[in-house]
Amino acid sequence: MGGTIDIKSSEGEGTSVAIILPMPTAEGDESSIDFSGLSVELLTEEGGEPTWKIVRNLDLMGVKFRDVTVRGDMSDYSVDGDGGQIFILRPHQLETVRIWQEKIRTFVKAPKFLTLSRDRSKALGQISETEFCIQLYPLLMTEFTRALAILSGKIESLVDTEAQIASTASENEDKEKRKSTKKKLKKDEEKKDESPPKKEDISKQIEECKKHLVTSFPDIKKVAIKDTIDFVMIACDGIWDCFTNEQAVKYVRSKRAKGPKGGPT
Repeated sequence: MGGTIDIKSSEGEGTSVAIILPMPTAEGDESSIDFSGLSVELLTEEGGEPTWKIVRNLDLMGVKFRDVTVRGDMSDYSVDGDGGQIFILRPHQLETVRIWQEKIRTFVKAPKFLTLSRDRSKALGQISETEFCIQLYPLLMTEFTRALAILSGKIESLVDTEAQIASTASENEDKEKRKSTKKKLKKDEEKKDESPPKKEDISKQIEECKKHLVTSFPDIKKVAIKDTIDFVMIACDGIWDCFTNEQAVKYVRSKRAKGPKGGPT
């Protein structure tokens, strides 16, 4: 296979190891495709990263293209086309893709789309006969070239039958629905957390707190001791966590009836 391994050590700086391997370019069907004469629109959402890698490869492939920066709502974009034109889309959010596609369809008949997705959880590959979605980071040029070749009719589709395309589209739709549902649930939870508490909830919390409050201002009642009073009970507040007034009186009377050794007093 060949290659080299370069090891360098410096006192106080450590050791660096560099491994260099020859990596020949894989030759596939795409390498021999003639893209000369093909014209595409390269659309990047405003504020996106430079498209130098894509631009350089389109140049090398001989593809004619127009590199355009557009807004998310596409209010600043227009294009003329006879039909079947290919659009390479680079939005910030995948939700923007549908907005762009609908807008482009008002300008061009039967457009074709190659979306470069930042979202790795998005279903990738051939979505339909006229739509591809591939990963932007990292952008694999073999996938990019193959998708462009299929959309332009230079090579046959990766999907053999309409049923397979429909199945793939259905799976992608299900994934999008699940993702949308998760987002909605998350937003609902955030709204629930942010919403102010109801008055009745606050009242319940206050009443619950009152049950556990200890105050330094006791209830004081002046009572004249008469012959009719059987006994006076002096007890700490812990007693009343266990007994009601009636239970406490009943308990004392039962003990008095038995006396120290079980006899009456």
